[in-house]
Amino acid sequence: QALHDLGYRDSPVDTAREMLGEGQQLILRFHAVAGLHYEVVDIQLEGVVSVPESEIRTLFATRARVRDTSFRQTTWEDDLKEVRSYYQRRGFHRVTVEGRERSTIDQSGDIVLVARIHEGARAHIESSQVEGAEQIPPGDVLRAATVRSGMAFDARGLVEARERIVNLYRNEGFRSADVQARSQIDDEGTKTKITFLVREGRRTRVDRVILSGLDVTRESAVVRFLTIRSGEPLSSAAVLETRQKLVGSGLFHSVD
Repeated sequence: QALHDLGYRDSPVDTAREMLGEGQQLILRFHAVAGLHYEVVDIQLEGVVSVPESEIRTLFATRARVRDTSFRQTTWEDDLKEVRSYYQRRGFHRVTVEGRERSTIDQSGDIVLVARIHEGARAHIESSQVEGAEQIPPGDVLRAATVRSGMAFDARGLVEARERIVNLYRNEGFRSADVQARSQIDDEGTKTKITFLVREGRRTRVDRVILSGLDVTRESAVVRFLTIRSGEPLSSAAVLETRQKLVGSGLFHSVD
């Protein structure tokens, strides 16, 4: 692996074993032949139509014709994944990215890398709606999701939008809220309808806030740090904020 990372990807390695001291010691000998050193002399892009080629090139960790241009297969594969993710974020949900290698004529080990891209259809969000939202207005739910018509459709972004809705409900006291996100793409692959299915569950409110473990510190000195209050929805964010404030106050070694 070390030789591969240095650009010697065809290096054969032989291993020999020798037992010494009546089998009490084992000596391993590795014989490696470096072989041809592969360097990247150029990176070419094929199929880039809808996005600036300059932006694609900034995604590559692999470099050509600079210091330490040794070819690393794992790095190149990661580069291709970055390109695919870049396109998907911009609505190209059917994009494919393939890597190719072209050796130079003199067989010196110089390699030209080619990223062959098939962009496919680009989808935008045609509409978005919420089903099952009753105690929180659907408009507020969509605003929390930050999904709106005209945006590029991104499957990963849809998962993140769902998480934002879940956090909204958790902070409003709906501890068992369940949210599902569905997308429906038309036959041309250019328009998407988004639906968030919400099952709110019961809302939990704070009955009382009880402080325990105060042997030295007065309760009045702690209350001012609380963002959890009786009668309000039990907010996950408020619980976390309260703990952070208490830890940051310097009054306690630890807070649970």
